[in-house]
Amino acid sequence: MADMIRERLTLIDPKDSERLLFFSRTGTPYNVRRTFRGILRAAGLEGLNISPHSFRRTGATLLANELGMQAAADVLGHTLTSTTKAHDAEPDRTVKPEPAAVLQKHAPPKWLAAPACVRTWWENVWIGTTGCSWPITGTRE
Repeated sequence: MADMIRERLTLIDPKDSERLLFFSRTGTPYNVRRTFRGILRAAGLEGLNISPHSFRRTGATLLANELGMQAAADVLGHTLTSTTKAHDAEPDRTVKPEPAAVLQKHAPPKWLAAPACVRTWWENVWIGTTGCSWPITGTRE
């Protein structure tokens, strides 16, 4: 990618205040979204609300989870991993089995009799379960 950008920069007149790094054959601004929609259409993914940014975030998240935040920052061209973390890579929300087991071990006995949706919430330590009739807040009586 860096080589392609360097090559493009050699084609641009430095005196041109309206210079474009990526442009069409006719010299107009290159439409990334139109090209991206064509790629999605060709891949059979049209209509799934995938934007170039969501595609970038997904790639960054996969890289960060598999190779670390530094690898994701390097691929995205960020100097600081904090930039990648704040704007591109989603945090890893995978439930770790060890903390879930500790939380389950310390759950009150009545809690263990709660519906599965609430027990799942407890194990995930994440509020947001839907379709659960057992109250998550208030008393457990």
